[in-house]
Amino acid sequence: EEGIILLDPELNITTVNASAIMTLGARPLYYVGKNLFQLSRNLTIYQAAQKALEGEYQDILLDLDNKKIQLHSSPIWDDGVVVGAICFLLDVTKQENVNQMRRDFSARVSHELKTPLTSISGYAEMMKSGIAKEEDLKRFSAKIYEEAQRLLELINDIMRISQLDEEALPVPFQPVDFYEILGDT
Repeated sequence: EEGIILLDPELNITTVNASAIMTLGARPLYYVGKNLFQLSRNLTIYQAAQKALEGEYQDILLDLDNKKIQLHSSPIWDDGVVVGAICFLLDVTKQENVNQMRRDFSARVSHELKTPLTSISGYAEMMKSGIAKEEDLKRFSAKIYEEAQRLLELINDIMRISQLDEEALPVPFQPVDFYEILGDT
């Protein structure tokens, strides 16, 4: 699945696999012997290859045609002299999307947990400080209990999601009536 491009010291392609051609969105042509620019006009890729020819390793995340591509370029050494470069290209779009979804999920969960905690804290503080009237204590206690139950539900949901993510929970299969579900929806 990894795209591989081998380059000579003049940035001419000595080897390129189909995965690299596909990942870069290039036309399926014969690129051996041609300059890297004929395969991809992306300046970042070209500069990373040049840096590799200067003896530097590069590790770059590229945004190409709505895809996230991890580019690793390395020099090829022979007796202490750089004789070429190798570029590995890996489409990490799915992983990046999953990571973004995790970050979004964490932000939402934090907000969802903070809301009932703020409510619990507020009611408890009024009760502790004596601001709450005797006739309000039962209502405040009930509200604290409701919000605590809401927190427990949220935490249980998070734990279930975590277990599903780790595939630790067996997913029970059962027949369903889609017509009934759609009607309810």
